[in-house]
Amino acid sequence: MSLPLRKMLSQTGQIRNLYCLAVRALVGSGFHSSSITVAGENYRLRHGLARSGNEYGPLTDVPDWSFADGRTAPVSKAQKHRNKRQYAIGLRIKTLLNEMDDAKEPTEAKITTSPPVSESQVATPAASTKAAQ
Repeated sequence: MSLPLRKMLSQTGQIRNLYCLAVRALVGSGFHSSSITVAGENYRLRHGLARSGNEYGPLTDVPDWSFADGRTAPVSKAQKHRNKRQYAIGLRIKTLLNEMDDAKEPTEAKITTSPPVSESQVATPAASTKAAQ
């Protein structure tokens, strides 16, 4: 190995060591780089939008291209996965709604079949204390 090449490699190692020390100093002093990755997330959640901009919508759900003769592009693996997940969520929602409807029916039947309560049948606090004496 020639002398200039060795000198350059040793300087590169020194620069790398200085860089590592600088990064450690920044991380140790409370410097964080993860805040950039969640930029705007709180705003989107407060306004009822998706957590990130690429979870759903036309840029995610619609194919990027189609054939010249008008045929659509084949569905991607990610799109198949999203469709499968959305279908499972829809089935779960349907099941829960059916369970709620089934739970409501007996309660509604009791309300409609029970006789109306008259004022004389309702116990007032004054009447119940007189009866107890």
